[in-house]
Amino acid sequence: MAAKLPIDLNNVQETLLLPLWGRAVESRKAAPRLTDTLAAEIIDAIDYDFSVIAENISYFTRYAWIARSIHLDRTIRGFLNLHPRRFLLLRNRLRFCVSVRCEDRKRASH
Repeated sequence: MAAKLPIDLNNVQETLLLPLWGRAVESRKAAPRLTDTLAAEIIDAIDYDFSVIAENISYFTRYAWIARSIHLDRTIRGFLNLHPRRFLLLRNRLRFCVSVRCEDRKRASH
């Protein structure tokens, strides 16, 4: 196993990490509502104590993250289908996973 990457987060950065963790957790379920293997890989690669998040985040919040992620995935996929020669630049680096995943699916369908 490769060494985990140490990270030092402030409150804002930590908040941005939460939905990525939620996507990774959902991906590992037996019947996930979405699968994001890249989110799981990223979460597995960083040295961070996620037990605090797991203990303090409600199921409602987790479901809200997943619903928002599904909506964002569908919106991006629809945009890429309508504009196949365009690219989408998202400011939030954590959302990069979404655009990569949609692009991978697009390539697989050709």
